Amino acid sequence: MAKCSSSADDITLYLAENNMAIRGSSDKVFTPQNGKFLGLIQMLAKFDSVKQKYLALAIKNLMSQKVNDKISNRVLKAVYYSFIADCTTNISRKEQLSLTIRIVDLSLDIRVEIKEYFLGFFSVSDSTGLGLTEVLIELLTKRGLKISNCRGQGYDNGSNMKGKINGVQKRILNLNPLALYVPCGNHSLNLVISDSARSSVKSIAFFGILQRLFTLFLASVSRWKTLIDHDKILHLKKLCDTRWEAKISSVKAVRYQVGDVHDAL
Repeated sequence: MAKCSSSADDITLYLAENNMAIRGSSDKVFTPQNGKFLGLIQMLAKFDSVKQKYLALAIKNLMSQKVNDKISNRVLKAVYYSFIADCTTNISRKEQLSLTIRIVDLSLDIRVEIKEYFLGFFSVSDSTGLGLTEVLIELLTKRGLKISNCRGQGYDNGSNMKGKINGVQKRILNLNPLALYVPCGNHSLNLVISDSARSSVKSIAFFGILQRLFTLFLASVSRWKTLIDHDKILHLKKLCDTRWEAKISSVKAVRYQVGDVHDAL
């Protein structure tokens, strides 16, 4: 098992160092479009009977449980912890909660380190403040982590998370006033930039034109085909309302091909 785990770690490091995506459309071994990580695992397994054995689902679940147990033991040893949680919708339109634990690692003799451990993705059926709070407490309790030992909680700026009355952070604070809430810095910056742009008449007009261009072509199959015939590289994109940095793809499509878009019109 140690040999197989080491190979998986090496593959992960290789993909990360080369800025390559790990996951594909499928997360199952020996299925089409399952990504670079599983693809490399499959290739190595052809030449290693040990890896073929450990690709079995039962073995993978056992390895996953062992890793979770080791993480839980480290967190319990540290006593105090913080956690970071975020919800996202996967490709099958199911809501998933990601959970990460942060601790102060005191096991090193020379220095003290802050370490983060990703615990996994967990399906949630209720994304309200109450529903997410119950899921978080259940996940922490299963690992033997007391909410009274929590010293920090981090989420995005969604109302179900940061709400002062019914948000997750408030419900956790009601259980433990020492669990300081820290909002996501990236999301906060994104909101500041978005609000700043909305206060500019020129900015509103600029992005409004981009959105109307996209809507105009998308509303008709023939118009969209005409656009594709002229616009060979970067296609018009719908403006993203939630992520400010995602708007750059919409800007690039016009910025670098304004002549092609004009001809299509």
